[in-house]
Amino acid sequence: MPHAAVKPFTHNSSRAQGRESIRRNGERHYINHAPHFSVHYYPQKALQEVWYREWDNEIIAYGFHLLAVYENLKANTPDILAESGTPYDPASGRPCIQTIEYRVRL
Repeated sequence: MPHAAVKPFTHNSSRAQGRESIRRNGERHYINHAPHFSVHYYPQKALQEVWYREWDNEIIAYGFHLLAVYENLKANTPDILAESGTPYDPASGRPCIQTIEYRVRL
């Protein structure tokens, strides 16, 4: 099992405080305690995933270059999550959200 680096997240500490772990394979997991939410980043070779969980709600974004989306959600300052209106351009380096899935956990 790969080891993970764990560090406290202090950026914008007046709004969010929690802990982040970063695995060697690039996965990132952040858990905030007050207010309670978590953000998870999975950098697969095909579509990347960002999971945002708050209480019983869960939003999953699938796309490319989603690390910036993860960082915005981790800082608890999310922009509006919307599917990209243009085709994916690998050379741009900008986030491209192909699909958004919303789940309610019962």
